[in-house]
Formats: sequence, structure tokens, C-alpha cells
Amino acid sequence: MAAVATTRWVCVFYAGEVAWHQHLNLGRVALSEADHVIYTADGDLYIVALANNADVQAARFGAFNPPPPGIAGNQVHGFRAEPTDAELAQLTLGAEQIATAECRTRAAAIGNLGLLTNLRPLVAPGGGGVVAPVAPAGPALGLLRGAAALPAGAPGGDPAGVWRAAACEGGYRIGDEVPGHVPTAARVQDRDIHVLPDGQGLFVELVPPAALETFLRKAVDADARILPIVRDGQGRRDVPWHKMVEMTRQEDFGSDWTLPGPRTAARCMNYLQREGLGIEGHHEHFRQICRLAATDWGVQEHYQLCQQIKAATCQDLLDGTNLISIEMKFRRLQTIEFAHWDKAKDAESKGVGGKMSLEE
Repeated sequence: MAAVATTRWVCVFYAGEVAWHQHLNLGRVALSEADHVIYTADGDLYIVALANNADVQAARFGAFNPPPPGIAGNQVHGFRAEPTDAELAQLTLGAEQIATAECRTRAAAIGNLGLLTNLRPLVAPGGGGVVAPVAPAGPALGLLRGAAALPAGAPGGDPAGVWRAAACEGGYRIGDEVPGHVPTAARVQDRDIHVLPDGQGLFVELVPPAALETFLRKAVDADARILPIVRDGQGRRDVPWHKMVEMTRQEDFGSDWTLPGPRTAARCMNYLQREGLGIEGHHEHFRQICRLAATDWGVQEHYQLCQQIKAATCQDLLDGTNLISIEMKFRRLQTIEFAHWDKAKDAESKGVGGKMSLEE
């Protein structure tokens, strides 16, 4: 059992509560006289002001057991056991991260980051110097009452998933893992704010492994120009034409759509789906029905446009119905096909039917 000073433990009575809450006091934030990093019996690690705080009606320091004088044991929502040395070291590392972020935020607020020079952000309980944790080791914490424990070797970790960026800030992209994030008092269920080194906040979300794909799709759903990531049986991003068309949805961009004339990309893509040949097969059908050689006008350009549209939609997974660039390519395809329309009509008039005609 760790040798824990009496000032390690504090019972706090919060406004509106009916019981005292036992907290493990991990230290005071260096640039504050009242803010302490505490660990709760519910598994939360955050900063609380133990003085000049309207939410804190009383705070009494004492030993783990018995509670401070005047507090009965059945009035305390507390821990099952004291921490071991390894558990205390692990929690202290997490507390140092929180204190570091808080000190940086305070220094940035007054425009004096020089305060951080040689600063140890976490002052030991009772003011007895800085905290000097040992390397974390041992099993996962088992201190909690009705809450999940922090995994060993990962201060602030959560067995329910991985903290990932839910916004693009500080070099992070949506979905990037945010290592070392420790849940704060601002945490709301599986969402929290991670303080970056420059003091800015990064919105993060706790994502279970099985929900990662769903989480990443949130960013996709917010942008009408992007389709969800879908992979084939070999793990490649290569979606069949018919499946890609089913995922598209034309949106009204209002004045942001600057290309004059009616939008035709969705109609063209749906036609190609009904034709059932895919866009590459459509090119060959166009050549065959018009009896065109590779050197005839527009044939090579028609082929290149089909390849570009397929790459953008089936492989890059862009929603071609909402992209001006794809709309321009489809209009050019129609121009080329219209130039050879007489040949196509003549050939089909002599045929026995089957595939849809180009004009359909």
C-alpha cells in the first residue's frame, strides 16, 4: 500500500448533493492557489477549485479511512481501497498532463508563456514540493466504485475505446488518435475538449473500435461532395458503378453552383446505371454502335473523360452529382456523343433492339 499523506484525501460537499464525495488529491496546479487535480470514485480525473467556488460548499482534508471529523462513513461516496504505488504513479502522470495544459492556458491568457520556463506544473499536496512520479507499472486500477478503471500504462486511457479528433485543429485531422488525452471536467459522456500545446482546445470523441467506421462517416455525411468509404473484397477502394450511383444524392448548392445551365450529371449517371455496362462499357458501346475508329474525332477524348469520371467516383469516392468538375465532364461527353448521333441512330434503326440507345 502506498504511503499516502493525509492531504492526499479530501471530502467535498457539492451544492445540491446529499452526500460527501471522497477525492484523491493529486496536487495543486502551480499557477493557482485553489485549483487541484483530483481523482474521483467514479473514475474522473480533472481540476476542481477547492476554494472560492460556489459549487463547493465544504472541503475537508484527512485520511483515507476514517473520514475527516464530523463526517460519518455512510455519508461518503468514496473509494473501495487506497491506491498502490504503481496506481498512484499512473494517476500522477495523468494529473501532470492536465496541470501542464492548465498552466499553458493561464500563461497564454495573460500573454506570458515565459512563466512556463522551468515550471513544474503540479505541486504536491500540502505544498511540499513538486510531484515526482515513478514509472507506471502493475495491473489496471481497481479503486473505483461503480466506474470503469484506467488501463495500466495509459494515463487517462479508457477501455471503451480510443480518443480521436472530432475536428481539424492543431495538425489533427478528424479521426486521428489523440494520445495521452485525459478526460476533463468538461467531458460529456463520450465527448471532451483536449487542450493543445498552444492552449487551444480540440474537440475529441471516445470511439470504440467497432464504431470507428461509423465515426469517420460523420465527416463524410457533413460534406455532400464525398461518398462513404467502401472497399471491395480485397480491401481496395473500388466500388462498382451501380453501387456508387446508389450512394449519390444531388444537393442544392444555391448560388455556390456557378456553372450555368441545367445539372445533368445525376441524369447521366442514372442512365449509365440502367444501361448496365458501367461507364467503361458505355464507351465501347458508343464506339461500336457508331462504328467509330480510335482516330475518329472525339473518341480518345471520350475515353479519357470516362476514365476520369470513373476514377473520381468509383475510386476517389466523390459524389459526381455535386461537383462542377464532373458536371463539365459529362456535358463534354454528351457533346461528343451528339456529334455522332446520326451514325448511332442509323445503326440502331437497322438493328434488332436490345441495349438502350444513346438518345434514351
